[in-house]
Amino acid sequence: MKKEIKGREVLNVRTISTGNKYNADLVGKDHRFFGTTYALYQYDGVAFTVNSKDPINEWITNGILYSMTFEEGMRTKTDENGVDSQVRNFTLLSATNATQEIAMAQTEATLLAVFKSAPAEAVDEKLLASIS
Repeated sequence: MKKEIKGREVLNVRTISTGNKYNADLVGKDHRFFGTTYALYQYDGVAFTVNSKDPINEWITNGILYSMTFEEGMRTKTDENGVDSQVRNFTLLSATNATQEIAMAQTEATLLAVFKSAPAEAVDEKLLASIS
């Protein structure tokens, strides 16, 4: 199930740790994450990871993260006694920052103004290309 958080709700994302090394048994030389690290975050009591190269880390640090979309699911967690249990997990699907949201809002406002003020036949590809 997808879950989106945005606006002030992203302020509830908590940084647990950064610079964590991937498990060498899982991330071999052929894996795209080989040689990189990850950050561990928590939202709504659920921990999730983000690769260190993902710009979302800077957005969180700089306070410009605006939205995040997760796939919410379950995973098996093994405790120190070897007992397995099912726990919630999030997989980050996408995120936006405030600058992106402002630019999109400005574009939408411009298009809305064009659509409202121009006769339908005047809104063509040439006009749309000139405002983008």
